[in-house]
Amino acid sequence: MIKPVTNLFATLLCIAALFSSCGKVATDHGSESPSGGGNEEDPAIVLEKSDIAVPADGGTYTVSFTSNRDWTASVSDDSWVHLTETSGKASASAATIHFLVDENPDQSERSSVITLRAESIKKTVSVNQQGCAPPPTQDYFILKNLSGKETDLVLMSREGGRQELMVSTSLKPAEWSLEGENETWCKVYWDGSLIRMEVDPYGEQYEYLYPRSCKVSIKSSKLSNVSFTLAQESDTELHTLYYRNQFQLSPSGTPLDIFIFTNFYQWKVKNDSDWFTAEQPDRMTLRVRATPKQEWDTQIRNGSVTLYSAAWAEEDLEYIYWSQIVKLYFSDGDPDLSGEDYEYGDKQDWD
Repeated sequence: MIKPVTNLFATLLCIAALFSSCGKVATDHGSESPSGGGNEEDPAIVLEKSDIAVPADGGTYTVSFTSNRDWTASVSDDSWVHLTETSGKASASAATIHFLVDENPDQSERSSVITLRAESIKKTVSVNQQGCAPPPTQDYFILKNLSGKETDLVLMSREGGRQELMVSTSLKPAEWSLEGENETWCKVYWDGSLIRMEVDPYGEQYEYLYPRSCKVSIKSSKLSNVSFTLAQESDTELHTLYYRNQFQLSPSGTPLDIFIFTNFYQWKVKNDSDWFTAEQPDRMTLRVRATPKQEWDTQIRNGSVTLYSAAWAEEDLEYIYWSQIVKLYFSDGDPDLSGEDYEYGDKQDWD
């Protein structure tokens, strides 16, 4: 009876050894470790989406993801993308980051990148924002003479005749119309490519009348205050009092006002010198002022101006008949007196 008991004991020892070996797991290096303890999963981040499109006016948006490790978040350009959450704990449940996107003031698109990190893992989310819409097109209506220069004045001579203006506009022909004052001496109309004007003669030869004018408005619900003036002159006069054309200026800079007698609708002045200024404070006055001399300067300065009708362009002055312009000449002193002398009662009437 002793032999069967011995065999039973040996069998129990084998079963115990078998269960003991089943409780151990071999590692990569051949060692054994318990199978039931710790979380040995690789770190991972799973994104809901990796691109987010944002309109130009911006707004608040979210990024959802899961991470089995503690995580951090950052953004490449935080001047217009602002993160609410920048870190969190590992969780089997989804985490959410909220972020605010500013309005894009530019017409070009812009992009920024949100970066999520969990230990050695990095995932990115691109934030792409549209550019703002271009400003609405401003309607325009530009009048040009046949030389291509913008103008709001058409000036015609006593003889009358025809004149044209070119139009550059964003409006369709049906969106605007011409409206002139009720004048019988002028006719203004649109012929599909130009604004045309027909004007009757004004006065007799050598009859010096004041100019007459007609205001022409461009009427449109899309425009405001667009107009031009059609003016006509009779035979014209332009001269100084007593037809004087030589003047002496004060070297100290005191202005000289010269009375201009004219029936021009408008006149202009071309200054041919750089040592004095010439301006028109009103329709009948030319004001000339010399740049003051240095105390030691005794050199006499000379110069001139040209007065002419606004009907002429400055570059055309050389072609204008001499009777239609006025040339005035200026000098500024006596070579025996310095600039300093003019300040101290030299008994010279330089003004």
